[in-house]
Amino acid sequence: MKYTEDSFVRDGGRLFYRRWTPDGAPKARLVLAHGFGEHGGRFSNLVRGLLNAGFDTWAMDNRGHGRSFGRRGHIMRWGDYREDLGAFLTLVRREPGELPFFLTGHSMGGLIVIDSVLEDPREYTGVVLSGPALTQGAVSPVLIQISRVLSRLWPSFSVNTKMDAQAISRDPAVVTAYLNDPFVHSLASARMGTEMAKVIARSMENARHWRLPLLIIHGGDDRLVAPETSRAFFERVAVSDKTRIEYEGYCHETHNDTGWERPVGDVVSWLAARV
Repeated sequence: MKYTEDSFVRDGGRLFYRRWTPDGAPKARLVLAHGFGEHGGRFSNLVRGLLNAGFDTWAMDNRGHGRSFGRRGHIMRWGDYREDLGAFLTLVRREPGELPFFLTGHSMGGLIVIDSVLEDPREYTGVVLSGPALTQGAVSPVLIQISRVLSRLWPSFSVNTKMDAQAISRDPAVVTAYLNDPFVHSLASARMGTEMAKVIARSMENARHWRLPLLIIHGGDDRLVAPETSRAFFERVAVSDKTRIEYEGYCHETHNDTGWERPVGDVVSWLAARV
């Protein structure tokens, strides 16, 4: 395995990314989009499984996250996330060789992926969504109301969402590492809150237009993103090649939870079957 780090310029700032290249010729390429407040370096269990299956794996830190530029947790429009991902995908596609190409997104990254694929599904072999953020239910209703008022008046006004770190995993070591990670935050701006609400509604309404093979995985005890939200999206998707797996007792980060081997194995098997 070869691990590399690099960055590229967007809107006058630099977007940081990681790449894990398997030993031998890769069988497929996969781009991973991370969740709110975290970064692309928190998926070691999943990446290990992907490498063993021969996947050339890439992950970018979203603007305002990780080691990328931008005010923490702030965007002026959701299109910034979608267009950043599009620029990153263009960079990845410059690699030589025509290989199957997959997208996977966790939590808010899942919402970014949904929005991007509904905008343009043409160049992907399939999509994996992990606990996609199709609700803002983990955020206090009071904070949501504040964001609606301030989005126009003071869009960059940020609040601490006070996201419950204990809800990401049943593994205390994972929670401790998350809390001590200097590149993790829980800040969200007023404009980000209203933009996210808009794209959630748009994604649910347009789910019937989904055209790609789809796998959704979700923790049955996810307290950050209610499992019924991904179930509702899944039921609206009309393609025949779709699978949803809900893991009883698992928390939000199934790939980092106790018993992570099961969901990671299911994801890798689903992807490998479509290579």
